[in-house]
Amino acid sequence: MRGRASVEISPPLRRAWVVRLPSAEKSSPVIAADQVFIGGASNELVCLELATGRVRWRRPLRGTLNCAPRVWGHRVVWGTEEGELGVVSSDGGQVLWSTNLGARIATSPNVAGHSNSWRIVVGAYDSQVHVFDGDSGQHLWSYAAEGYVHSTPAVVSGQVIAGSCDGNIYVLDVANGQKRQAVEAGSYVAAPTAVDPPWIIAATHSGEVLAIELTDGTVRWRRSHEQHAACLAGPVLGDDAVFVAFQDGRLWAFRKGDGQVLWTFHARAGIEGSPVLAGRWIWVGSEDGRFYAVDCANGRIGWEVQLGGAVRSTPALVTGWLLVSDADGSLHAFRPSAASLR
Repeated sequence: MRGRASVEISPPLRRAWVVRLPSAEKSSPVIAADQVFIGGASNELVCLELATGRVRWRRPLRGTLNCAPRVWGHRVVWGTEEGELGVVSSDGGQVLWSTNLGARIATSPNVAGHSNSWRIVVGAYDSQVHVFDGDSGQHLWSYAAEGYVHSTPAVVSGQVIAGSCDGNIYVLDVANGQKRQAVEAGSYVAAPTAVDPPWIIAATHSGEVLAIELTDGTVRWRRSHEQHAACLAGPVLGDDAVFVAFQDGRLWAFRKGDGQVLWTFHARAGIEGSPVLAGRWIWVGSEDGRFYAVDCANGRIGWEVQLGGAVRSTPALVTGWLLVSDADGSLHAFRPSAASLR
């Protein structure tokens, strides 16, 4: 989890389609092959056709799905505010299994393994990280923190990296839940961590950004937002820089090696959804209802568009497509314009 797309998309973009999904005011879309998956407040998981936005199927759930689902092969993993965790088939939405954790799931599930043997990793408001067998739904292990696990756990090289509202970042063995490291962050860690070995980048609710050595938990550098603005968005790891968005509307670029501030971009309102880096451009939305392409080299706006409502979601990008939802419940699909393809 680096906050970095595997494709490059450059502005300007043109709008391909818009679908009104009033329930999807907070959930982020996920693209897999020719399908789009998104949840929402109407207690359902929706699958759409990427090319047209046409709804293929809807799966009623026992709870609100405000976080993005996770796709693994032909299966879609979801977790609800009411604690329901489950897996459905991607082709028709058939429920393969589900269970209730008895505690709020405010974070997207993650997965580990390969197609023949995979595990689901999820944090919850019972202050635990839980791991389940992806095929059977069998509970394999849990690790108890001392505060809510609000951030999406990262899974890298057989390790689970999870921030907690107890102010710690935990590195756990994905096989058995054994604790390898616990790094004190100093405040709630509600944002997802960005991991690209040997780096862990974490941001806290009090506006601190930490660069941590994955192997031994050493804090390489630490920088503080001068106004201590909270961070709920996942940091982004570039080749030489780290990009972090805060709820005061600022997107900061730090030099990866030592944390020196390189530039600052200021949106017109707060940023809650995680930015995504795709080639030269950082794609990010804001509470002002605008969606921006920011040049990662200098923080300048390369393109922007006004959507219907506040943008609290994380955009989804694949070759030739960018999707983002807004708080009015509209899902917007964009494609590169002729100018951006020159």
